[in-house]
Amino acid sequence: MGSIEEIAKKIPGEVYVRAAATTFVTFEKLVAPITETTDGLGRYIKQKFDNMVEVEKSLALHALERAVDRSTMIKNIDHPKSFVRALEEVSQETDPLLSEMWINLLSCQLSNNAVNPGYVSTLSSLGRNEAILLDSITSRREYSTEHQYGGQDLVDEWVMYPNSKPQAWNTSCALLCQLRLADVINTPENKSLRMLVRSRAGDMFLNAVKGNNV
Repeated sequence: MGSIEEIAKKIPGEVYVRAAATTFVTFEKLVAPITETTDGLGRYIKQKFDNMVEVEKSLALHALERAVDRSTMIKNIDHPKSFVRALEEVSQETDPLLSEMWINLLSCQLSNNAVNPGYVSTLSSLGRNEAILLDSITSRREYSTEHQYGGQDLVDEWVMYPNSKPQAWNTSCALLCQLRLADVINTPENKSLRMLVRSRAGDMFLNAVKGNNV
């Protein structure tokens, strides 16, 4: 699968100008299978949808259409509250890259894949810069145990991989570590220099939001 920037598609302009009647009818059809498989959830989703402003309804519908299209089969949703929250979050997301990530997360939930319900909170905490950074760093599994955890305290510079050009530590690096999506390890070549790598939790999260959930 390509980089996360490559999966982002521009949100079509017509999404913002859909007729209210068309939006409602289409939404009714999309949530019908959910209503059939999960008692009460479909009605709850409809109520949430009714309470959205028109532009939020358009964005939510656009996301749900694409999520349903990517789902192999709609099954019982294990964590209904996180699914509804994801739908609410994507209804307010206008960045194509982040919207794409929400759509993939919704698709995983619809297909009843083993999606951590905490991913909704994690994704809502990320901006475009953090998403791109998480995708660009390498997995911790790529490095041997000789690359020991170095900690992020007082880190001024970090590298993408051994012998790469040092970069300034910034808020995006700190946020990924705070969310446990990334770790900091030592580089054997320079004990004073740290390398930012994606954690196991970061690997699993990225797989889900890129539509390759494991």
